Amino acid sequence: MKLWRWSGIFLIITGALHSVVGLLIGWEILLDIWSEGVINTIHTQYDRNTIFWFLFSGVFLILLGHFSRWFIRKEQKSLQRFVGWTY
Repeated sequence: MKLWRWSGIFLIITGALHSVVGLLIGWEILLDIWSEGVINTIHTQYDRNTIFWFLFSGVFLILLGHFSRWFIRKEQKSLQRFVGWTY
């Protein structure tokens, strides 16, 4: 079994789990951000910065997973090693 064929799916699952955990852990912080109006409410508060970048990285992993799936289906070969580990 060639695991590189599943690498896109694994990245999508990892990104989704990352985002769900971020939403569960940072729910109160996200409500504070929302209640203050979203714009200019993150800048110097470390808890808000942390939850923002945590959720942003989850979304980035999902996008990278979709790109990986598209590339693997189109080219029928694994991604380059600089994208991630391959076997």
